[in-house]
Amino acid sequence: MTVYFSLFGRKMEIDLIHLEPEGERIRRSFEASDFGTPRKRDQLRLLRVDLTAWVRTEGGVVRVSGEIDATVSAECDRCLKPLELALVGSFDQRYVHEAAPSGVDVDETELDASELDIEELPSGVLDIRDVTREQVDLLAPMHVLCSEACLGLCPTCGVDLNNGACRCDNEEIDPRWEALKRLQNS
Repeated sequence: MTVYFSLFGRKMEIDLIHLEPEGERIRRSFEASDFGTPRKRDQLRLLRVDLTAWVRTEGGVVRVSGEIDATVSAECDRCLKPLELALVGSFDQRYVHEAAPSGVDVDETELDASELDIEELPSGVLDIRDVTREQVDLLAPMHVLCSEACLGLCPTCGVDLNNGACRCDNEEIDPRWEALKRLQNS
């Protein structure tokens, strides 16, 4: 098997075409800089990720299974307080590529349910950073909260309601009822 590193992108790539029959076990720690510039849509910022994986060929499909242990920084969705989250989980992903051995047709259009989780690679090279980032994204919570009881920020003045009540008059009147309120006051 050929594993090679790029000094400029600090990426780890595995040549799947020359993968040994017993596969390859990978243990790698990543820092935020290993993933380049954070994507603008990212809610979470990677601080550290530990990956343990086994890459092997099974029936013409490359299977990557392992565990992720990541630490990410984020902001609470309600009060914007910075916090760190631990994301831990296991994964099992399958890939096919154009140079796959015969018996696997990557251009096949009809799939059965067992093939829906197979991802197609444009080449015979697997970038472990891509696998790692994808798995961290899947482990990430939909909503990041500092606590379930977080009260958030006042929508009017922006005070953190976890530290105490604000002095805003939060009684909003639907503008459609304003004419009725004027009638009642007259």
